[in-house]
Amino acid sequence: MKKRLKMNNINGILFSTGSCGFKEKKKKDFVIIQLEDNSTTAAVFTSSKTISEPVKWSKKNLQNNIKAIVVNSGNANALTGKKGLIAIKNYVGKIASNIGCSTKNILVASTGVIGEQLNYKKINFLIPKLIEKSKKKCCSWNSFCESIMTTDTVPKFATKKIRFGKENISLTAVAKGSGMIYPNMGTMLAFIFTDACIPKKILKKILINGVQDSFNSITVDGDTSTSDSVFFSATCKNRNVNINSPKSQKYKKFSKEFNCLLLDLAKQIVKDGEGAKKLIKIVVKNAKSYLSAKKIAFSIANSVLVKTLFSSNELNFGRIFMAIGKSNEKINQDKISFYLGNYLIVKKGVLVINNNDKRLIKYMNKKELLLEIDLNNGRSVSEVYTCDLTNKYIEINTNYLS
Repeated sequence: MKKRLKMNNINGILFSTGSCGFKEKKKKDFVIIQLEDNSTTAAVFTSSKTISEPVKWSKKNLQNNIKAIVVNSGNANALTGKKGLIAIKNYVGKIASNIGCSTKNILVASTGVIGEQLNYKKINFLIPKLIEKSKKKCCSWNSFCESIMTTDTVPKFATKKIRFGKENISLTAVAKGSGMIYPNMGTMLAFIFTDACIPKKILKKILINGVQDSFNSITVDGDTSTSDSVFFSATCKNRNVNINSPKSQKYKKFSKEFNCLLLDLAKQIVKDGEGAKKLIKIVVKNAKSYLSAKKIAFSIANSVLVKTLFSSNELNFGRIFMAIGKSNEKINQDKISFYLGNYLIVKKGVLVINNNDKRLIKYMNKKELLLEIDLNNGRSVSEVYTCDLTNKYIEINTNYLS
């Protein structure tokens, strides 16, 4: 952790962190988040067909009144079968008895190595200490971020205050993710909190809408995790700010700020992509539909050849042309133009630069790049974010278990 995080605290939540020994050097790997009565919680999860035991557990319990969210890193508790579920029941049962609720009122999340059984005894040994600690003092946001990190090199966090008349409400979030990032319905892990008063139905609507242009618009390596989960809790402590209708101005204002916060977090994840040196924004515009634009954008963003193009100084832009075509979307290649930054690369389906243009080589060395594709085929637009692919990614993922 490089620096102390300046975060807005949320009235109505309490979290305590510690180390179970799932990560090396006794790094923090466990957090219990307690939510006060009257809180509401919504969540979205991976669309993968091979999901972790924590995702199964949380999907089942989400409709209940949630009193706690329990998170561990260093072990994904995926590909673990009945033993993985038994492990959850054991540590959730101990937490439930300690905070006075049912196991049905607790959600769980795990991240880390897939295929290793989770040693719940290590968790159960730590639980009484963390519950006792939470009675005295809430842990720091720093320790929260540290507890959920795996291959992350930096903490991911975002916070803001939103003013409604004479009232201020807080919105604070943390996330983790660096590899296996191509989310559908969520990201690796994210936890968002507000003290505004928001009914569960509205909370869910805000969250589902919010992830579409943020967590569902990023990719590091094209691989969707078994564990992707995004949790959003409203403690309802500030009852003077009640967001209970999608038609209200409060809803619109809050949603706008919420979406900006999620996009901030999503971009932080891509910037910290395993081995990444560059953040690449891909805009596909004038498409027949939003879905078509997004499919083409992801076809480019997930192309290994395109990603290696951006890690080099070679101006091999035919790779982008290829990636547009392999999306199988209906396009007219003679209408396609695209820009890198302010530089026109292709005009109406024809390459218009040479492969040693010094201006472009200089631009390619920037840490943040913009690629804009104009299909001239409609009016819809989509934006996605990705990163370059370097040798460091291979190094990280060929030494993950060691």
